[in-house]
Amino acid sequence: MTQFGITFFVPGIPVPKQSGRISGSGMYTPDHVKAWADIVGWEAKQATMESPGFEMLTDDVTLILTFSMPDRKRVDLDNLMKNVSDAMNKIVYDDDSQVVESILRKQIDSKHPGVWVTVIPYRPKGSLTMAHRMHPANPLVFVPVILTEGAIIKIVDGYGEATIGVVKVNDTVTLICESEG
Repeated sequence: MTQFGITFFVPGIPVPKQSGRISGSGMYTPDHVKAWADIVGWEAKQATMESPGFEMLTDDVTLILTFSMPDRKRVDLDNLMKNVSDAMNKIVYDDDSQVVESILRKQIDSKHPGVWVTVIPYRPKGSLTMAHRMHPANPLVFVPVILTEGAIIKIVDGYGEATIGVVKVNDTVTLICESEG
């Protein structure tokens, strides 16, 4: 069976998950960290239900995260990723140990804080062609698009439009782009 990935947005201010805190009764996770994980899990569940044919990923995956932060406050990307990846356990994939490749980005966007999440089946380098398109709601966010031979993509934005065709010749994939504007 061919498994496919999923992309969704989680609105809100991303919250990192650091090492557990110690209290008199042992280790605990602060409530605000749990609350963000719950939101991520809920959005992930909604996205899977809205994607016909989506089944929980059972093999290795690539995780692509673009965090839109409201300010320049220092936050570690790896801690931001940990909260998101843990929250998708048993929803998008069986366990976050399946993440064998990650692409992380952090940007400032005070009007649209949150995280764009993309999880796709892992493919060794050279086995697929992946391009990125800008997401229309936030032009600073790039959403991965898997291109197959013969695919035609038309991109229209405020600067004009472009048509991209995918051609495969002798095991080499070439993107042909025609643009106006």
